[in-house]
Amino acid sequence: MQHRTMRATLAAIALVAIFAALHVMQPAEAATGLTGGITATAGTGNVTRGLFVKLEAAGKIQTASAATDEIVGVCELTATAGDMSRYAPVGTMCTVTSGEAIAAGNLLTTGTGGKAFVWDANAAATQRIGGLALTAATGANQDVTIIVTTGITEQRLVAGAEDDSPDVYFHGDTSGVYALWDASDDALEFVGATLDLSAGAVKRAVEIEPGTAETLTAADSGKVFSTTAGQGAVTYTLPAAAAGLTFTFVDVSATENDDCIIQAVGDDTINGGTAAKKYTSAGADAVPTSVTIIAIDATQWVIIAEVGTWANDNS
Repeated sequence: MQHRTMRATLAAIALVAIFAALHVMQPAEAATGLTGGITATAGTGNVTRGLFVKLEAAGKIQTASAATDEIVGVCELTATAGDMSRYAPVGTMCTVTSGEAIAAGNLLTTGTGGKAFVWDANAAATQRIGGLALTAATGANQDVTIIVTTGITEQRLVAGAEDDSPDVYFHGDTSGVYALWDASDDALEFVGATLDLSAGAVKRAVEIEPGTAETLTAADSGKVFSTTAGQGAVTYTLPAAAAGLTFTFVDVSATENDDCIIQAVGDDTINGGTAAKKYTSAGADAVPTSVTIIAIDATQWVIIAEVGTWANDNS
C-alpha cells in the first residue's frame, strides 16, 4: 500500500509539472515578478525571496525549513514580520535558492533556512515535495529554476537505531497472531502467522569457497556453500547447533579425496553420528553432490535433503 501511495503521489507531481510547462511558457524572471504571485503577510520572522514558504495562518506565510513542512510556494518578495509579501504558488515557474548541488529533473524538498534540497528517496522520515528542478546548481546558494509543485512521500518505518533497537510487533486481525522483530536475537519471528512467498522467488546467498577451510557462524544460516573444483578437500566447521540454523553444501569435484567435509563442534552430532565428528561427501561421486542440514535443537544436526553419497566419518 505504501508503494502504491508513493507512486500515485509522484504521478500527480508529474502531471502538475507537465501542466505548468504547457501553461507557464515564460522566462523565469517573469514568473518571479508580480504576475502569478499570491499576496500574503509575512508571519513570524522574515520571509526572503527565493526560499520555500509555508502557511502560518490564513493569509500569512513563513519560511519552510523542515522537510516535513507543507510547502505552499516560493517567496518572491522579501519582507519582515507583518509586512506584505508575495509567493509563487503551485503550478508556477520561479527561482529558488539551492542548499546543495542539484541536477535538472530532481524533485526538491526544503531544508535548512528554506533552501532547496534534493528529495531523498531513502530517507526514513516523511518528506514534502516542493518543486521540480528545471536547471541545475553546482552547490549551495545558487538560483535554480523550478516548477512549484506539491506532494508528500511516506518512507519506511524506522524503529530505534543501529545497536539500539526495540522489539517490534506486527499484529494481525486474529488475537495472538503476529510477526516479531526480536532485536536481541536479530531475528524475524512468526507467531501463529505464516510468511507468504507466493508472489516471487526467494534467492539464497551462494558462497564459492576458494580455500580449503571455512568456519561458519549463525549469521551464515540459509546460505549455500560450494567447493571449487581442483581445490582439494574443503572442511566447513559448523557453529554451535541452535534450533533452526540451516546450511546447504555442494561438492563440485569428482576427483578422489576432493571431499566436502562438514565438521560438528562441541557435543553436536550430524545425522546421528558421534559428537564433534564429520559428515563427508564421497569424492568419486558424479557431481555435483549436495546436502542440506538443519539443527533441530542445541546438539543435533539432521539431514533434510541429500544428493549423491554422503556418510558419517566418526574416526
